[in-house]
Amino acid sequence: MLRRQQGVSLVELMVGLAIALVLVAAAVTVYARAIQGSATSSNLVQLNQSMRSIMTVIEFDVRRAGYSASAAAGTPNNEFSTRSANGTDIYISSTNPPTSVNDCILYSFDLDSDGVFAPNKREIFGFRYNPTSRQVEVLNQNPTAAGKVPADWTSHSCADPNLDWQALNLPDIVQVMALSFSTEDSQCLAFSPETFTPNDPATFAQWRLTGANTAAACDLGPGGAPAGTYAAAAGTTFPLASSLKARVEVRQIRVRLVAQHARDATLSRTLTHIIRVRNDRAV
Repeated sequence: MLRRQQGVSLVELMVGLAIALVLVAAAVTVYARAIQGSATSSNLVQLNQSMRSIMTVIEFDVRRAGYSASAAAGTPNNEFSTRSANGTDIYISSTNPPTSVNDCILYSFDLDSDGVFAPNKREIFGFRYNPTSRQVEVLNQNPTAAGKVPADWTSHSCADPNLDWQALNLPDIVQVMALSFSTEDSQCLAFSPETFTPNDPATFAQWRLTGANTAAACDLGPGGAPAGTYAAAAGTTFPLASSLKARVEVRQIRVRLVAQHARDATLSRTLTHIIRVRNDRAV
């Protein structure tokens, strides 16, 4: 006896296909979002690592500013911390004003540990921001490109076209949007070597730089007050008493780096580091 075979109707088949398509579409959407999230996380890690690498290079080098193998403790005879027309101290300036502000730092240290500074010894170093290529650049003291020369410290211009700068970051991965340096929170201690007494305004004075400052903390202006904006400790007045003949500068460099991922402009980060320069400056 033949049995009647049963199947599905056309309507049931279409309903089943519609449900299947919805499930497939949902699965594809979840998978696409997972892939996108993974790419975003990877790009974010890449951005953070690149920014920290740049900051680490800057920090480790700037900390050495002013080092001299022959400098005597507490005496102002360090050839690598002088401030003058051709001084060797830390100088912060702008590469392309007003497009970029305080985006370059120059300094020197005793690379060969002989205690002697000379321009031809290539002991001048620096970092700057290039807004055109969106890169952080390091001063190259061994240039091979035609027309480029080592920095000789005849001026403190980061925009000198004769200097050679090399990039620290790859712009196809990380684009640097801003770089700035300041001497904010650097301090100056002024005292009388003969009659120094802690907390005695007659023999001791102290102040620190505030705001986006680029001055040296112990530099005094025409009126006898610090050259930059500052906050003085209690009892400190200006001009300083003539007995406060010695000054020691405790230096800090604040570095602010802003960057974004080259393939995803929504991924942007700001990194700020405070670098304590190891070598205090005696004035």
